[in-house]
Amino acid sequence: MTASELKALVTKLLVDDLDQALKTAQEGLPEAAPKAKQILLLLGKQADLKKGIGRGILNAENIELGTNQVRSSLIDLMDTLTEGDLSVTSSTIAPVTATKPKFVVVYDQADQAVATQLNRHLNILRITGKLEIYNVNDDKGGENTLERAQLEWANADYMLALITVNLFNSEDWFGMVYKALGEGRRVIPIRIQRADYEGTGLEKLRSLPTQNRAVSDFGNMDEAYTDIVGEIKRLLPGGR
Repeated sequence: MTASELKALVTKLLVDDLDQALKTAQEGLPEAAPKAKQILLLLGKQADLKKGIGRGILNAENIELGTNQVRSSLIDLMDTLTEGDLSVTSSTIAPVTATKPKFVVVYDQADQAVATQLNRHLNILRITGKLEIYNVNDDKGGENTLERAQLEWANADYMLALITVNLFNSEDWFGMVYKALGEGRRVIPIRIQRADYEGTGLEKLRSLPTQNRAVSDFGNMDEAYTDIVGEIKRLLPGGR
């Protein structure tokens, strides 16, 4: 996403949803970018405002003043945004040096159709030897699916976590994702549908599709998966 595209998206969100505008700005900037630190400060101010509102210690005038200050600061920051601010790699996930990175796709069995669709779009990369894929619910034996998945994950480079409400209701599969986060492994959330995962640690990671969207937001599902695959290509050796 270019600087002008990010600026336009954040400006549009600012009309109705300041929280979402801040989050989108944060996700659109590389962590190392100076403006990313400014966004963190604005997020902190917004969080303090919410605490004050929750505790009932702010009157309507102070709430409006504080909100307008955050909004104004974000507008000013976006107005000065340049392509140089995005010059650091757009992904917070560092590419690995393996010539054929291994991806483990973690999802609840109820989302098998979604995993199959994603694999259809990744298949050309697998066939041409650009990557290796293991889907946790593809174990035909079925008796030791979790155990086999954990073994495959032990020597994998990336985890693709398919985010749906089904995943969060699966103790085994979400447990596997949560453990990977705690270990500092490379986890990429793939937002299949919009779901609240605040507090899980996943909200701190850059998700796919880009621009903080979910697959369900697209009118054409193929466009959503093409967006995802395009970003995954960036992680491969020689990726653009």
